[in-house]
Amino acid sequence: MVIGILKKIIKLDHEIWRDPKRFKAYLLDFMPEDRVERNLLLLCVEIGIPKRIYDKDSIDKFEFYSLRKDLINSIGCDEEKASSLINMWIDAFEIELNDTDETINNVNINFSAGKDIPELIMISDLGDGIEKLPEYIVNAFHKVHIYTLGDLSDFTYKELKKIRGVPYADLDFVIAKMEEYGLKLKKEPDYTGIYKTSICELNLDEALRKRLLDNDIHKIEDIINLDQEQFISIGNKDVETLKEIVTTIALMGVPYNVRKHLNKAILSLINSQSHMLSKRDPAEEADKNNKWIDPGIYLPKTFGDIAYSEPQGWDNKESSYIEGIYYYPYKDAVDGMIWISRQGNVMSQDDFDYEGVINGLCKNKDDLIDVIDCSVSNHKGKIAHYYMKIDKNKMELRSYIIPLNKYVYGFFFGEKNFISNNMLNFEKEFIEGVTFKDKE
Repeated sequence: MVIGILKKIIKLDHEIWRDPKRFKAYLLDFMPEDRVERNLLLLCVEIGIPKRIYDKDSIDKFEFYSLRKDLINSIGCDEEKASSLINMWIDAFEIELNDTDETINNVNINFSAGKDIPELIMISDLGDGIEKLPEYIVNAFHKVHIYTLGDLSDFTYKELKKIRGVPYADLDFVIAKMEEYGLKLKKEPDYTGIYKTSICELNLDEALRKRLLDNDIHKIEDIINLDQEQFISIGNKDVETLKEIVTTIALMGVPYNVRKHLNKAILSLINSQSHMLSKRDPAEEADKNNKWIDPGIYLPKTFGDIAYSEPQGWDNKESSYIEGIYYYPYKDAVDGMIWISRQGNVMSQDDFDYEGVINGLCKNKDDLIDVIDCSVSNHKGKIAHYYMKIDKNKMELRSYIIPLNKYVYGFFFGEKNFISNNMLNFEKEFIEGVTFKDKE
């Protein structure tokens, strides 16, 4: 019985109603199938019924009628339902009812009448005929605990768009129905003021502040707009410096979902540094340095939609199976290579399947070191850092994946066993010199 469950929850935590999310979680645990009952109790919390009575020893009929009136005005139920709901909370808090005609023993609510209340209209009941939502879409909502129009009001539009299995057209249909009943989605938080905060106002080390300003970083929004590679660079590849920046903007109120790519950059750098320290052999590094061929002069080169500076001191050849060009910074090709490539048939840059491409490059998940966001000539992409066997030699590679104009461009930098400082320095200079034609 609902009253018994409510009593049990209140006994576990007398003030659980102060935290609607936790209260909802309790209800889901104890009443997983009773959607209408759950939502009526949650509406009482939202309106403030328990807040007004939880610390009282008794309630007279005038207070009771006031609570009932507010409940009726807020959710549109009739007097009987409102009285029964209030009686439930009074009984759960063990409050005495004085001088009233209402009985606390009569708490049997006609929950089937929930359709009279907009917040309790089921998602599955929306639309008729061809407009009726398919079962798979209704199930997609249920997976994230959205059963009624009232449940939708806990989410912003941006959050709802992330629900898997709900096409945008169907989501807009549900929201339109919601608005027909006078209900609204949760508002997107406005962080405009925080994002405009000057770097000079932040509690940062003076040397770090100067470095940021020297790199044209003047506001918090400039930090947020950095991709992972740029953020690592701006922090001079120092983990503690990067942590200081992220901690400072977090304390200013920048939400996690906005700064999570910066946190990923820090984790990526930690993994990369740990990898470099454990895998590098100083003697082999010195040997690589001796074998590295001077790239010589650079001449402009065009390849598809990109232009870059081509080193004239290295051997090169066109790849045979995928359109591209190999460059060899060592006399022996197995010691290291740079590969510029492009492949067609990219249907959408916004929904590009990076994971599929990376899985194709890195067959064994244990060989993947990390993946970070990047931009090349202001075009967004990913850098995959991983191991691969080529002609029985273990190679370490850093691969830039950039979708553009129905193609995916790849810039691969790899060496036998580990990537040397020479290769890392060349990679940085090369990528900075790449330019793309404008998108079609």
